Amino acid sequence: MWEGYFDKIMNELSPVDDRWVSLVYYYHLDEGWYDESPWVIPDNKKILEQFETIDIKVLDNVIQEIMMKLIKLLKDNLDSEIFKEYS
Repeated sequence: MWEGYFDKIMNELSPVDDRWVSLVYYYHLDEGWYDESPWVIPDNKKILEQFETIDIKVLDNVIQEIMMKLIKLLKDNLDSEIFKEYS
């Protein structure tokens, strides 16, 4: 996925109880996959919950399709390791 699409998705997320959590925490710190790639996404359930809060209707069609695929990937692999690769 193009980094610009990923940035748009991450920018749609809000802090939880005034703090960043899970994948979006590392995104805002510029850590994680920026330092080590591939990198295991922490807490698949938490990022799934966050992704499901995004109103995909405000996103363009391509990003809507990406979001649906990401949500399916997370649902299908909640108990598995999912990796984020930076290239």
